[in-house]
Amino acid sequence: MFKKKSHHHMVPPKPKKDKNWKPINFSKYNCFIFMTDSSCWDLNRYRNSKQLSIQKIHSCNQEGWVVLRVKAASFHRFKSLVWMIDDYSENYESPNEVIGFCQHKEIPSEDYVFKVDKESEDGYFIGSFRTGKNFGIYLPNANSHKSGNISLSRNHEVNFDYEISKLPMECIDEQETPANEN
Repeated sequence: MFKKKSHHHMVPPKPKKDKNWKPINFSKYNCFIFMTDSSCWDLNRYRNSKQLSIQKIHSCNQEGWVVLRVKAASFHRFKSLVWMIDDYSENYESPNEVIGFCQHKEIPSEDYVFKVDKESEDGYFIGSFRTGKNFGIYLPNANSHKSGNISLSRNHEVNFDYEISKLPMECIDEQETPANEN
């Protein structure tokens, strides 16, 4: 059986020309990266090379998951960081799983999860909004508009509730303290 591929597995059009484009006001999101088995991952290398403000939440190393909070990143830079961590995991077998979570500061139904689509060509993420609406992101076009390039899909490739159920969500609700900064 072949998996039915959605339109986002082809090189999609730029955001404003994509009839399925969902613009995102990325300043209204808190951004997190969840990863498993990340003992070899070098946080400082990515923070310094990409000039991102990354906060590692130490107390959230639960059940093998480590949670990073990324501040002051654009849509493209955040997605690129998730891509780099996942790429690192392919080469060094750590971390084993990488999931991006974007939590809307005001509207919970606008929360979304995403991950690298392992069944596609390079450059694709698949994800889902809390509402269950699935989407694709083509990383090379992610910086072509400040509101990103999420392209909604009719296919159901990611289940938001399932992905969230695996993650230690209680970690993102903890108070931030300067001692947590890495």
